[in-house]
This record gives sequence, C-alpha cells and structure tokens, in this order.
Amino acid sequence: MPTRLTVVVATALPPEAQGSRPEYESPDLTLSFHGPGRNFMLEPAQVAEALGCDLPPRLLDLLEIAATVYAADIAFRRAENEAWVRATRFLIPVREVALWQSLEPQLAEALYVLAHDGFDFEFCARTEDKGPDGHAMSPLIACPCGPSTGKVSEADCVSLLSGGIDSFAGATMLLAAERQPVFVAHRPQNPMIVASQEHVCRSLTEAFGRAVRFVAVGCGPVGPHPRPLSVPERGERQPHPRP
Repeated sequence: MPTRLTVVVATALPPEAQGSRPEYESPDLTLSFHGPGRNFMLEPAQVAEALGCDLPPRLLDLLEIAATVYAADIAFRRAENEAWVRATRFLIPVREVALWQSLEPQLAEALYVLAHDGFDFEFCARTEDKGPDGHAMSPLIACPCGPSTGKVSEADCVSLLSGGIDSFAGATMLLAAERQPVFVAHRPQNPMIVASQEHVCRSLTEAFGRAVRFVAVGCGPVGPHPRPLSVPERGERQPHPRP
C-alpha cells in the first residue's frame, strides 16, 4: 500500500466539492455510510439509543470524521513502509462546516500526536440530509452478560472498555470506588477482540455483583461493492489475528 492516501466521503457530498482538487476526482478510497452503495458500517442510532436522545449535528459530524480516519488507518497494510510517515488527505462533508474548518489545525495536530502521521482535512457543507435511503439501522449491541442496569443518564463518568488489560484495570478501579460509569467500546470485525470484550464484561458483572453499563458501537467495512465505492479487501488492509 502507498504511504499517501486520499479519502473522500461520498455520503451527502456536493458534486462540485469532489472537483475542487484533482486528487479528489480519483481518490484512493471512497466511503459511503448509507444507501445501496454503502461500503462502511456506521450506526449513530446505536449511540442515540444508548443516550436516550437525538444526537446534535456536531456529534454526528464527529462520529463520521472518526469513522473516516479509522477507515483510512486500516487501509494501510501494517509492516510495509513503516519507516515513512504516512500522509492522508480527507474530503468530508459535514453539518457544521464553519466549526470543523476552524478546528482543522487542532484535529490534525491531535491525530499527529496519537499516530505520528500527517493528516490534512478539507470540510465542505453536506447536501440536504435525506436520511439513510431506507437502510435499516442496526440495533444496539448488548453485552451478552445481560442488559445494563439503570440509565446512561444516571452514570457519573464515561470510560473505555476495549477488552484489553489497561481499560480493564481502569474499569475495576472505578467500580471499586463505587463510581457509576458507562463503558464504551468500538466493536470491530475481529472475533478475538469481541470475545475479550464479552469476557471482561462478564467478569466485572460477576466480581461486583451488578451488571455494568456497556455500549459497543459497530464500525467497519462492509461489502463487496463496485470499485468506485470500494474499501480494501481483507488481504489488502491491516491484518487481524485469528482465534
């Protein structure tokens, strides 16, 4: 895979925006979150259902920006060209374009600190949002250890519960201190990570005698779809360990 990548989000993209730069006319990766050409799963309804309220426009924008960055990251195959800084350019339609244009330098800097890669964002105003074109929303992913007790609104903090040892230790400390956390996780297309998330959820429930509030949001490639809306095949993107 190249060390440079151009990513365009086709969902609600104005036709004139893709012609603003030559590299956007033939991007390396085109993402579509809705409709018959959908090639990437992102369900904001999962978050809205967990919170019990509609999501504000800027939060919807943030979810789509984060999903786009994640999609670009897995498009780079690991262990190739690791000595070089990767550079990714994004064209993303958003609901609050002035806000994200003003925050672009901080967003790019924050991601550089996290990944030590180069990021360049161009935001444009979305076309009229007509919804998911009849695409059915996926239900909230529930932890198999049982439904969460209480409402998310009753939580006093939010904490990651990824399935790894670090977040598990943090979750144990919060629950031991009698805090009321809501745990959040990205539910990837990796059976080992899913099994680990389910295991730690059950372990915390058994150890503290109460079901934990746990929200796992699915996000990842779906398909196959025609090449203009394609994402890399599994063998062409970041490899995942197998159980």
